[in-house]
Amino acid sequence: MMFKCLVGALCFLFALHFSAQDINRFNKKRERTGKWITYTDASHTKKLSEVKYRNGNVVGTAKYYNTEGQLERVEKKRRRKIKTAIYYPGTEVIRNKGNARIVVTDEKIHYFFYGKWIYYSEDGKPFKYVYYEKGQIVKTEYADKNVKLNDSLIGLLINLDDQFKKNHAQMIDSIAYSWSSPKLAEKFRRRIYEKDSSSFAIIEKVFEKYGYTSKEICGENASIIPFFIMNYAPLEMREKYAEFFKAAAGTGKLDKPAVAYYIDKIKVAKGEKQVYATQFFMDKDRKTHYYPCEDMKTLNERRASMGLEPFNP
Repeated sequence: MMFKCLVGALCFLFALHFSAQDINRFNKKRERTGKWITYTDASHTKKLSEVKYRNGNVVGTAKYYNTEGQLERVEKKRRRKIKTAIYYPGTEVIRNKGNARIVVTDEKIHYFFYGKWIYYSEDGKPFKYVYYEKGQIVKTEYADKNVKLNDSLIGLLINLDDQFKKNHAQMIDSIAYSWSSPKLAEKFRRRIYEKDSSSFAIIEKVFEKYGYTSKEICGENASIIPFFIMNYAPLEMREKYAEFFKAAAGTGKLDKPAVAYYIDKIKVAKGEKQVYATQFFMDKDRKTHYYPCEDMKTLNERRASMGLEPFNP
């Protein structure tokens, strides 16, 4: 009996030894081959990837996990096509699926979506179909025909916003700290424009094509981006769009108080009387002084029309 147990134990250890050798192996050329499993932690409790290789190339089905060890995406490689499914974190519900491709050149490795991708809600129902060409969105169709969101425009604005903030973070902060000195704020705005006139040119083209970027086509977050960026344009460009933004506020596409501040900043920067009495400065004794304002008798009527409280200096 003891002999049989000993033989069994030896067989188990022998099998365990060779099964372990079958994972994370290299061939004679030091290329990955066979099944590879990587982990995010030293105790090997959270997988990072589970991939099969042949001569250093991924073949068959590959699974990738997030830093918490939750399934993130599954890829099935068939020649140049990579059938991909991306999951909602911590679930087995597919968030979106479609085809991807990898193109390798001497300069870079380019991974991108192409063709039709299906996007699903968390209850597993498709809610939109996005068409890609080399990673760029070319068309979006929603299951609900009443939805008018433009995904390609949303993507453009979000990327523009990210780059703008990244490139100009220091000067944006400087403008915020220069709120009581219009001339100094204009100086920083001019520097931003000289460094990044392309961002403002893109915004102008967006306005030409779509008018003001409403929530209906750009969603809650992206719709405000053009107005945000235009606040950092030089004086003449901001003045050009003052009435445009005021009209957008009048139709509910833009926040009225924000436009009132926008207009008053332009007026003060030009040395003119402000319209809504939103701009002020403090003297050395920390006493507040409002810049001159036109027609004080009807001020509160104008403020009310822009969603502002009655003037109370």
